Amino acid sequence: MAQRDGDDVIGYDDNESTAASVADEFGLDRVGSTPAFINDVLSAVDEVIVSPGFPLAHWLRTAARARGVAFVGDVGLTSRPTDAPNLAVHGTNGMSPVTRLITEMLTAAGHPHTTGANS
Repeated sequence: MAQRDGDDVIGYDDNESTAASVADEFGLDRVGSTPAFINDVLSAVDEVIVSPGFPLAHWLRTAARARGVAFVGDVGLTSRPTDAPNLAVHGTNGMSPVTRLITEMLTAAGHPHTTGANS
């Protein structure tokens, strides 16, 4: 969503192999998995978008807060005004399979789409 809106997106994951797959999946040029990477790029970051399970005590939160960088969750990001139609799936059980089903239906029907959060 941020990329679609023209934002420069930098990816991060604690796991190096996951970070690499994020770079491939989303076509990101800058993705890292180390504190050194984040310290190099954090000064250029306006906000950090975190997934719901991102630990409150994670060092990245501390580093970003020290630089005054805001945090936003996936729901906050996707609820921003846009001209594109949105579909949200929420609940406690079965969100990922339902999201995958909807994604496959949109793909099969030829509708351009972006899936966020669960896939």
